[in-house]
Amino acid sequence: MQVQAAKVTAGSAAKTRTYKWPNGDVYKGAFKGKAMNGKGTYTFANGATLKGTFKNNKFYTGTYNAKVKAGTFKIYLKKGASYKANIRTKKGFKYSGAFKKGKLNGKGSATYAKGGKYTGTFKSGKRSGEGTYTWKSGAKYKGSWTKDAMKGKGTYTYPKKSKAKKLVGSFSASKPTGKCKYTLKSGKTYTTYWKKGKCYKVTK
Repeated sequence: MQVQAAKVTAGSAAKTRTYKWPNGDVYKGAFKGKAMNGKGTYTFANGATLKGTFKNNKFYTGTYNAKVKAGTFKIYLKKGASYKANIRTKKGFKYSGAFKKGKLNGKGSATYAKGGKYTGTFKSGKRSGEGTYTWKSGAKYKGSWTKDAMKGKGTYTYPKKSKAKKLVGSFSASKPTGKCKYTLKSGKTYTTYWKKGKCYKVTK
């Protein structure tokens, strides 16, 4: 999203004008002195646009819109920094939520190509913090995440076809670990003990 500096002379600078660069980039909007200042639209050679307010040849506040081979992107910026985005890729990924430092950072909702959905916190583009992931099968995990993996306290809800209802406890590397409470749809509950995703002990 880096824009080129407009090189206009003091004599040619106008309040509103169109400026074109040799590579095909175009800016149409307000100027002050020798630089882009005020409201305007900067169109890149590939068709992507920056629309909003410019300050001293830099994009300050507004939106970045791009429709490219990878998908469509709409990024919101304030005081030169991104804070929110709506993304849809050709591979089936969709995202709406916080977007900082060029990555998914903060609270947001994502839908994945295989049908899974996640709503919660992201850090550096990965599911990290508290969030809920729902699989296409209907299974669901609500709890703590670290770098796209279920890690920490959480509740795993089994698919509708399963006789089991839920598993509450600790998870590591997306697998249950240690002591967990296992509940059947019949209402019966068991205390279970897990290691690397495998249950090795069950007590009532």
